Amino acid sequence: ASSVKFFNIAGQTMESFVHSLNEDSKQQDMDSDESQFVLGLAGIVTNVAALAIGREFLVGSNQVLLDTMIQLLRDMKPGCCTKLKVLMLMSLYNISINMKGVKYISENTGFFPLIWWLLNGSV
Repeated sequence: ASSVKFFNIAGQTMESFVHSLNEDSKQQDMDSDESQFVLGLAGIVTNVAALAIGREFLVGSNQVLLDTMIQLLRDMKPGCCTKLKVLMLMSLYNISINMKGVKYISENTGFFPLIWWLLNGSV
């Protein structure tokens, strides 16, 4: 239960960070402590998703986090937070290796157009 809370907090932190960027007129310093902390959280999610048991856990218990990451990929401005986008995409790729994960992602109707948009240079 505490690990589910951790990933909920991680998702909320990433969401707050991205929304604060979108409200800021200036580009966020990605070397700042806050940016490094958010990248660290995203890295933890990516590493957990790299393990079979981690993928199963994230798909089974943390679908809110997955939805948050997909929404944040939509919300982030092109050219902004490339490292964060890459970590989120790596996490979602890892999730897609799991049968439940690929089913969950494929049921998100906007996911594949989002990937197409990101891969066509909008990252």
